[in-house]
Formats: sequence, C-alpha cells, structure tokens
Amino acid sequence: MAKLKQEVELEDGWSREIAPNMNLYKMACCDCGLVHDITFWVVKVTKENENGIWECDDADDNYRVIFRARRNKRSTGQTRRNKALKEKNHG
Repeated sequence: MAKLKQEVELEDGWSREIAPNMNLYKMACCDCGLVHDITFWVVKVTKENENGIWECDDADDNYRVIFRARRNKRSTGQTRRNKALKEKNHG
C-alpha cells in the first residue's frame, strides 16, 4: 500500500486545496485513523428539482461535484496499527 500523505491544518483552520484522484482517493481521519475510499464526478446541472435532485449531463455550464464514500476496512486496520506502533514507540 502506498503511504498516505498527511495533510495539516493551516493558520485559517483549513488544509491546503487538494486535487484528488477522481477514480479513487483515500482519506484517513487524523485522530482515529478511519480510512474511506472516495470517488468523484463533475456533472453539469441541467435542471434542479424541488427536492434538490439534479438532472445532469456533461456539457460546459453550471457544474457540480458529486462524490461517494465507503469505509476501507483494510487500509483502516493498517493505518490504526501504524498509529498504535508510533504511539507505543514515542509514548
């Protein structure tokens, strides 16, 4: 598994802006080590319905970013084991 890049909080409380891999981006919580796989789409909004659901196509106006996430059990276990080892060695 490739090492995850740690993002840090900047002075304003936000991280840097990230251009994620649209097909599979892994994000881990810095406190608990929970890792999620996230995929993204950029779509054009062609119509917004009353309930906030959009009809979309891939033309060149009024874009939205859509993403979905799922827990990555294997990466979560690896991240948490590494975090526990670091805390044990430095604590």
